[in-house]
Amino acid sequence: MSPNQPAFPLSDSDNPKLMGLTKREYFIAVAMQGIMANASCTPTQERHFTKISDDAIFIADSLIKKLNEDEQ
Repeated sequence: MSPNQPAFPLSDSDNPKLMGLTKREYFIAVAMQGIMANASCTPTQERHFTKISDDAIFIADSLIKKLNEDEQ
């Protein structure tokens, strides 16, 4: 699985700019949403948001890696 493939491709468009979020971007957004939904997550400073972003990226990349392993 390529993380740069569109998450929700349009069947009638060959233009990559019209494809929206990549799978990686979508996984990052969903991971970040889950982290932020945790009641104990109360970011108050920029460094907290940076940590949350880093964690979401790590989670998304880990998922992509696992999915690629399972395909083989």
